[in-house]
Amino acid sequence: MVRALAGALLLVVACRDAYDISQPIDIVATGTWTDSQLLDLVHAAQCWNLGFGVDLSTTRTGDRQRETVEFDELMCLNTEAWAWTASSLESKTMICPFDVPPNVGEGKLFGLLAHELGHVVGIPQDSDDASSIMGGVAPIHLSGHGGELFFSSTDHALFDSDNPDFAQHPTCDPTLVIGSSYECSCP
Repeated sequence: MVRALAGALLLVVACRDAYDISQPIDIVATGTWTDSQLLDLVHAAQCWNLGFGVDLSTTRTGDRQRETVEFDELMCLNTEAWAWTASSLESKTMICPFDVPPNVGEGKLFGLLAHELGHVVGIPQDSDDASSIMGGVAPIHLSGHGGELFFSSTDHALFDSDNPDFAQHPTCDPTLVIGSSYECSCP
């Protein structure tokens, strides 16, 4: 059952039409979210905006390009991933609510959301580089990395490779700031 579900989800992802990242993309939280969970989503989007010059917004509700992000118990059937980003007829990111409880420490939800938003901005594959936000499970645990560059050279290479026509206008190469929440900031 789980393999069939994973195969069906892979088919949806493989057939997806990528967003036009030169245009704004709305990131819309649906369902029940705590204030701290919403703040993680806002901060994860801001990292991509700062580092690559994309326009991910968690406040607009336009009709053109919209990615919904929701907690979905169906994702809990996938024992190898906490979340999945799929774009086809309905574009959404699904997160297992049991693996990401409210007020989780260590920046797990923030890292997970930042990783999934990498898929939204056109990076379909994960990296084997553990220092990359696009690298599997390890970078989701960000504690102890405050003050370090948020995106690795692998993240930059993946973004450039998968978005060759995008004219980047990044604000900076952001660093990770760990305070009452996790976020990116220009050094």
